[in-house]
Amino acid sequence: QKRNKNFTDLAMPLRSSWRLLVLCLAFWLRGFAGLSSFCSAHAASKRRPRAGRCVRFAVRSEKAARVLVPIARQSDAVSTTCLSDVLTRAGAAVTVASVDRKLEVTTSCGLRIKADASIEDCLGDWAAIACPGGEEGAERLCDCKALVGLLREQRRKGGLIAAVGEAPAVLLAENRLLEYDEKATGYPSPRMKKALSAACAGWWDAEVVVDRRVITSK
Repeated sequence: QKRNKNFTDLAMPLRSSWRLLVLCLAFWLRGFAGLSSFCSAHAASKRRPRAGRCVRFAVRSEKAARVLVPIARQSDAVSTTCLSDVLTRAGAAVTVASVDRKLEVTTSCGLRIKADASIEDCLGDWAAIACPGGEEGAERLCDCKALVGLLREQRRKGGLIAAVGEAPAVLLAENRLLEYDEKATGYPSPRMKKALSAACAGWWDAEVVVDRRVITSK
């Protein structure tokens, strides 16, 4: 019952699609034991980032699963902060990487996030690469050759890839990073549905879709 309460507490501050995606990632990376402890920590925390505040997410441990969260100007603030903050609480070593020239990035709602590194400095092995939403931000991620190269390598070696909102269609589908028979979901606009239908097994009406080593979310 205590474990179920932790999940309930976690559900309150996060939209269901963000919550389910980060829970799926946490299951893959740490298993249920690590997830339970992170839920308790999240429920106890009352801090929330505010517009205009500069936030920096620190790497917690060199031994933890390494997760890359690429961001760009106009990336969605909610998915960016939820992915980074919640996975850090789950025990992952999260690195926020900017694909822009500057490390400090202004997200879609005006929240300023200072990345840990430039994407060019993030070559190497990652347990997961988790891409936030936001249409304009996702387009900038799509145009970043260094990030696309990392995602292709991640697919080749069977690493985890997660994408939220517009990122599955704008980033993954546009760069042919989805297999033709893979299921995926994303932001439910006609453009996004059409792009996913052309690139894989179509847009699926679900909050989160896990197919092989790709996790997508509305």
